Amino acid sequence: MKNKKGLSTIVATLIIILLVLVATGIIWVVVRNVIINNSGQVDIGTKCILSQVVATKVTATAWGNPSIPTNTTYTVTLERTAGDDQIGGVSLVFTDALEQNTYITKITAADVSNGFSRLGITTETVNVPANALTGNATKVGVVIFYDDEDGTDVLCSSMNSLQF
Repeated sequence: MKNKKGLSTIVATLIIILLVLVATGIIWVVVRNVIINNSGQVDIGTKCILSQVVATKVTATAWGNPSIPTNTTYTVTLERTAGDDQIGGVSLVFTDALEQNTYITKITAADVSNGFSRLGITTETVNVPANALTGNATKVGVVIFYDDEDGTDVLCSSMNSLQF
């Protein structure tokens, strides 16, 4: 009888060890999937920190009159001041004087002759439709975006702004 009790203690210990190994395997699979699925976001986040595109000059032609809505054309000079990785492009965020309305346009690297190369300067023309803003834009923000593995645009969280 005593031998049977000793044997059941060994079997119980082996079952507990087996359950711990199975639980560890399940947890590892979940953690591994989280790490693999989010590694691209960490990579893009690092690129965002290391890259910078700024608007150095903005001029408006055909200024709109708030009482007579007309399209306004803005010429924006962009300079890439930091970062070596190829960016997908930038979003330009035009804001009116009251900061109530914004107009956002996207410029991809393919649209730019130098592809936003490091220390590259480019000048882009943006037509802002009538009634998009209250009055005329007084500030432009530049937000970099990268293309992820799926080709989806991923916006960086920081924005460089220029008052004009």
